[in-house]
Amino acid sequence: MVGRAALRITAIYVALAVLWIVGSDRLLLLFVPDAVSRYYVSVGKGLAFVSITGLVLFLLVRAQLSRLEEQRKKAQDSLDTVQAQDVELRATLEEKQRLYVELEARTERGRSLEAQLRQAQKMEGIGRLAGGVAHDFNNMLTVILSAAELLSDEVEPGSSAAGLVQEIKNAAERCAALTRQLLIFSRKQVARVEVLDLGAQVSEARKMLLRLIGEDIQFSAHLETHPTPVLIDPVHLQQLVVNLVVNARDAMPSGGSLVLETETRVFSADELSAYPGLKPGPFVILSLTDTGTGMSPETLEHIFEPFFTTKPEGKGTGLGLATVYQVVQQAGGFLKVNSKLGQGTAFRVHFPLAEKEAAQVGQRIERASSQGHERVLLVEDEESLRTMMAHSLRRQGYTVLEAKNAGEALLLAEQSGDPIELMVADVVMPIMRGTALAARLRELKPELRILLMSGYAEDLESELGRTAFLQKPFTADVLAAQVRLLLDAPGPVAGGVNQPAGAIASLNASR
Repeated sequence: MVGRAALRITAIYVALAVLWIVGSDRLLLLFVPDAVSRYYVSVGKGLAFVSITGLVLFLLVRAQLSRLEEQRKKAQDSLDTVQAQDVELRATLEEKQRLYVELEARTERGRSLEAQLRQAQKMEGIGRLAGGVAHDFNNMLTVILSAAELLSDEVEPGSSAAGLVQEIKNAAERCAALTRQLLIFSRKQVARVEVLDLGAQVSEARKMLLRLIGEDIQFSAHLETHPTPVLIDPVHLQQLVVNLVVNARDAMPSGGSLVLETETRVFSADELSAYPGLKPGPFVILSLTDTGTGMSPETLEHIFEPFFTTKPEGKGTGLGLATVYQVVQQAGGFLKVNSKLGQGTAFRVHFPLAEKEAAQVGQRIERASSQGHERVLLVEDEESLRTMMAHSLRRQGYTVLEAKNAGEALLLAEQSGDPIELMVADVVMPIMRGTALAARLRELKPELRILLMSGYAEDLESELGRTAFLQKPFTADVLAAQVRLLLDAPGPVAGGVNQPAGAIASLNASR
């Protein structure tokens, strides 16, 4: 553009020069005949030409420079606009990238929540089935355990018959442990939550855990010295720790190292965003790390599903980690697992830190004499179980009135000439539930003491209130001990002798 302007100015300059020279020479010849005069006029003409053409050239150059300056300003304005658009575009791109990252994170959280929902729905469906099965199964187990216990009193100690009876009891107790796990993950077990010191509970269970893992596994525990109170059912906590330890033991068939630790840490809302419903605050973390075979990512996706197991047939039920998952859920916590094939596994269980102080470890109910003479109203719709319980109580000296439903129980209570001191009733019965029957009889006989029992319980905590409760399955000795404790308790009794769920826990508590 600058070259064209210079060429244009040069062309104008040449044209003016030619026009001036040709035109002025002709005029001089016409009007100035004298040669000397023409010389002076020619000099003046040259000066005038230089002045005029210089002025014209100046004006042309100035005009061109003005146009160039205007074009430069326009170019600068265009450049400024482009730069502004570039900055805006970069900002928009960064915002879109941020939104994309946020969308990816939300999508990932959505996938996680969807997976949790599918897991919850699957657990709920299987839980309903398991709860129904466990209800009838626990009734049968109670009969088996009670009959085996009563039979052991009839056979000679040390005889082959006594050994067979003990085998029956052992098998029934293993079945009871299995149904207890079914009830935990199906959430159909009455939860008796307490404030427990997690570290103290784990420390107390150390000897029992050492017996579980064997001598070829090096076991160490690093527990915080300060109290770590958590709100949880003690039976559920024991089940959780045992299942995790057994799972780690089975992953180290040739021996290894098992480390159990506790720590307290505060979690923010962002850290808990993947766990809806959990409030930020302090959590107690129970960590269990082994040096076993580890798990593949495909296996990790299914480890908390009920009946999923990688163990050989007959070596595992697939309920251990499913039970752990439900215990943590019911306690309001969350669970994380890290594992790699050949590099071991680490389970980290997070429980919300309880505000209250933990109860003393090792508290036990003193077992009272099981002999009695009082009148007991027994209400149970399962005939074989009712017969066995009545037989057991009569052996202890009690007078037992049997009823197979609430209608018969109310009729017996009204027609009985002698006072009835205690009613033992199943919760789940036809016509009327045991809780409703207890409320009716309390209106008629406020002094009546009541012991409710059940093979499972769904939303039963609100019904029971402070009523004494006995979880099936139980043994004859446990039943007799609880009846005696309830009758001997001073004043109105309301839930003072609740029994831990399951035959094994019941036996331990009563011995």
